[in-house]
Amino acid sequence: ALAGLAHLPRDAARAKQAIDLLIYVETALMGLGDFQTALARLREAEALARTVEEPWYLGQVRSRMTYELGSVGDLQGAVAAGEEAIELQAGDPDVRLRAGTHVVVARAYYGLGDFRRALEIARRSDALAALESDPQLAERVMAFSAIWAIFAQAELGDFVAANARSAETIRASIAEAGPHGKVGGHLGVGRLLLVQGDLPRAIATLEATLPLCEVGSDLAVYF
Repeated sequence: ALAGLAHLPRDAARAKQAIDLLIYVETALMGLGDFQTALARLREAEALARTVEEPWYLGQVRSRMTYELGSVGDLQGAVAAGEEAIELQAGDPDVRLRAGTHVVVARAYYGLGDFRRALEIARRSDALAALESDPQLAERVMAFSAIWAIFAQAELGDFVAANARSAETIRASIAEAGPHGKVGGHLGVGRLLLVQGDLPRAIATLEATLPLCEVGSDLAVYF
């Protein structure tokens, strides 16, 4: 499909089609763990996105780059990409897309050890969730951001606030992403319990999702 696009007129419509296809390829490569090739495809998409008028194309690309850069250990690059994505998506009506960007940016800041900034970014999804009239959709908007908020709060010692949202976070994460959400939510709460020193409950929480990781190879990355 990408080869076919090369024969079309070089205009904005072709660029947008190519961006969508490159992101599709990048997502598949990410699932295979080939982050470097995925990044290469995103850099192609970025060059195209900087030629189109609508900012959300570049915002989506930079958001995807935030995850990929974080996955290869370039956390400073991930933060730079993520902060740009947040600015570009500021007016995007797709709140779930914006919440997804908050997730990957919070992840990058957490990796850098800037837990307060990670928490601040993650909490922005709460404001997006408040824009939704459907309570179930609102819960799903904040689901994965809430996991990273718990991670950050655990490191900051804010155990009361983190524990207060633990059950809600697991429930929302499962609603949003099924097995992935269940594993992610339990991982966040398990980390919280571990940092608190509650080893029996931490072990029980983490072990609850091990069977999912054993049958789903793409879930094992969480552990």
